[in-house]
Amino acid sequence: MSAIFVHLSDIHFGQERDELVHIHADVKKQLILDARDEVRKLKGGVAHGILVTGDIAHSGSRSEYAEAGVWLDSLAEAVGCESHRIQMVPGNHDVDRTKLSASAAHLLKEIRKGGATKYEKILANDTDREALFTRFKHYAQFCEGYDCPLDTEGRYSTNLVVELAPGRSIRFIRMNSSLLCTGKENDKKPELMVSSRQFPIDRNDGEETIVLIHH
Repeated sequence: MSAIFVHLSDIHFGQERDELVHIHADVKKQLILDARDEVRKLKGGVAHGILVTGDIAHSGSRSEYAEAGVWLDSLAEAVGCESHRIQMVPGNHDVDRTKLSASAAHLLKEIRKGGATKYEKILANDTDREALFTRFKHYAQFCEGYDCPLDTEGRYSTNLVVELAPGRSIRFIRMNSSLLCTGKENDKKPELMVSSRQFPIDRNDGEETIVLIHH
């Protein structure tokens, strides 16, 4: 069989300000209607998954995810996608920078000075790793609601396999490229990256692997 997926990125719930709130709300409403109409044109007429590759929120706050959840549920209903088939990865704007502790800030500086070796050493320490992942608290709660848990060991996550035919399937791999983001990222000093822990991916015969990652 064929499979249909709706791909979204950089929705940035919470970025709306002043009079632009009305424009953004209308655009999001129209996106749902457009996705519904396009999916209905295809064979089967329903989506087998919704793929959100980062920045569904703008500041990683609880209220932004509450708003995003209402919208995402409406989109899923419109395209006929079951909620447990929604896959998402965090982006740099899914980091709640208000939760950056002094210890986490120090760890991020140490990683920048020490490179990949220092990064691995910090990820191997439970306390250090927890300090870094605390900034994803609200994102983690949000994605858990879609049976799409955030990995908190610096590795990749995977839990959705779509069967196409006997011996043929698609498996989605979710990677977190925003663990080192501080809010000062730019083209000259990029902060979106993955660790060596995320690269080794098991391969299975007849299975195509699709990696989801922000930017």
